[in-house]
Amino acid sequence: MLAEINNTWTPFRIKILGRLLFLLSLSFVFYHLGTITGSPIVAIRADHTETNGLKFEFLNSTAGTKTAETKLKQQPPKLDKQVVNSSIKFYLESLILEYNTTSVYSREIYDFLENHPQRTLDVSEATVSFTLFNNENNYPNFDSKGMDRKGKDIANFDKACDFVKDRPLPNDSQIPRIIMFCNAEPGTPKRQAYCPSLRNIPYENMNFNPLTDIIAIPPSLKTHTAINYNALSRANAKYLVTFKATTTRNTKFYYGNIRKTVFDLLAPYDNDKDIIIRDKTKSPQNKTARDYVDLLENTIFGLNVDGDLPWCYRFIEILKSGSIPVFVASAWRNLPYSQLIDWDKAVVRIEIGDMGKTIDILRSISDEEIARRQAYIRDIILPRVETREQQMSTTLEILTLQEKWKRKMEKHLL
Repeated sequence: MLAEINNTWTPFRIKILGRLLFLLSLSFVFYHLGTITGSPIVAIRADHTETNGLKFEFLNSTAGTKTAETKLKQQPPKLDKQVVNSSIKFYLESLILEYNTTSVYSREIYDFLENHPQRTLDVSEATVSFTLFNNENNYPNFDSKGMDRKGKDIANFDKACDFVKDRPLPNDSQIPRIIMFCNAEPGTPKRQAYCPSLRNIPYENMNFNPLTDIIAIPPSLKTHTAINYNALSRANAKYLVTFKATTTRNTKFYYGNIRKTVFDLLAPYDNDKDIIIRDKTKSPQNKTARDYVDLLENTIFGLNVDGDLPWCYRFIEILKSGSIPVFVASAWRNLPYSQLIDWDKAVVRIEIGDMGKTIDILRSISDEEIARRQAYIRDIILPRVETREQQMSTTLEILTLQEKWKRKMEKHLL
């Protein structure tokens, strides 16, 4: 009788034991993922509505618990002193000088990296190599003249791939070779077959992966160098909300012209006092036109609305002015250097369903919250993005962090 009972319960016990082993293995995996990032991972999920990729949330274990249903936010992992002190070495290619394919933007980067202490002349010591090819031709002025003709000849992935393929690194090194194109175009068969090591750092990447990708911030145009940081409160600001731009842009991420849609919704709120919403080419309702820099330097909130593409030069100009960027119905979800910057502490996002409530939402933000966002911009963001030197230092910092992640992942997979 006892033998019959034991035989009956054996499959059930095996099932229970199997489930316990499965849960134990999951705990093991999540523990080691936490040690790779340096922070406990609370949840990972596919979120196609926001990033078309995996969304990570890094939280401090003392910050309390959150359920899987909580909307995940991309929190930047923190660098520790060990990472900073073990910075990577990079190899700097001189192709842009030898073949005269330079642009003003890439030359500024080259001049900063040329004598950088992390540069090595021995490619075998390097983790990455900077080619400095890019297709930024609207810098320093918005006139498509920031790049010479030879530079424009390789201003897309396939042409850059051909150019790089014919000019291998010393000792045929296969380390990643960095280009800095504005947009992260899909990898073409040619790029995948011939240039697997070509790595782009764009202004926007809809499939951004924080463990392998970097997003750069668009440059501030020289014509707007008068913009100075000037954090304001409701007590001393000339304007609460401002937006001045052309409304003829058609972003490929929406049907039609989202900027025109936003403008038409918000223009009726223009009171020629604390709310200024203006078309750059004309003044609505025959009101006096306003100077772009004056609007940025004297407003609390600066609207950032998608144009031809989600990213916009206006973004860094809003930051440099001390204004708080407000993204209205924007497809620019993955913002620059997000491994080190928690953008949710700075920017305000108005989703497409709330566009008509933009002014009411901004009026409802407290003075204390305004001050907190301005302080984060001043103390955390601008020291990383304001100048080309700061931008490249931030890039190298993230490359170092990613190399640390890579080595830890390789170690745990062995």
